[in-house]
This record gives sequence, structure tokens and C-alpha cells, in this order.
Amino acid sequence: MPLPLSYVVYMQSSEWQARRQAALKYASYRCQLCNRGRKQGQIKVHHRTYDRFGHENPSDLTVLCRDCHDLFHAHRHVKRPQKKNWSAARWDELKVLLQKKA
Repeated sequence: MPLPLSYVVYMQSSEWQARRQAALKYASYRCQLCNRGRKQGQIKVHHRTYDRFGHENPSDLTVLCRDCHDLFHAHRHVKRPQKKNWSAARWDELKVLLQKKA
């Protein structure tokens, strides 16, 4: 399914920057997985879903440090729960993978 907007154009838009800043502020500029702050590494706003790309709800976004973001994408083949939000158990599994990487 093609995205409704050009990804690159949208990521440079003021609309995305406002959503991104709101997500960062909500997460106190810390990774929502390992709690690293932005001074400890690059912080990214990750799309949990592209269902509302260009019109994201706050719950569609997760703030992750570069390491957790890379780890998430490296292990995205891990079966996800049926519901859209990751359970605490799934985040615990990802934390274990991150600790093994360190």
C-alpha cells in the first residue's frame, strides 16, 4: 500500500515537525524503551503504524534512541501481539535483546 504523502516531503514539513516535537516533549526527550536522554545519543520519533501517516495520533508514535530504533528494525520480524499497542511483555523482550547487544 503506497503512502498517501511523499515520506521525505512530509518529514520536512511543519506538520511533522510539530507532531515530532509534541512526541519528544511528551517523552521528556528520553527513549521510551531504555530511558536514554537526548544528550546521551540521538533521539528519534518512530512510527508504530503508518495507518494515519500525515495525520498521526500521539499513540502512533514512540520516541526511541538510535540504538533502540536500530534494534527495533533489526528485530521487527519478532511476532507482535494482535493488538496495535505493544504489551509490557513485548517491550521487556526488546529490552533483553538490547542488553545482550550492549
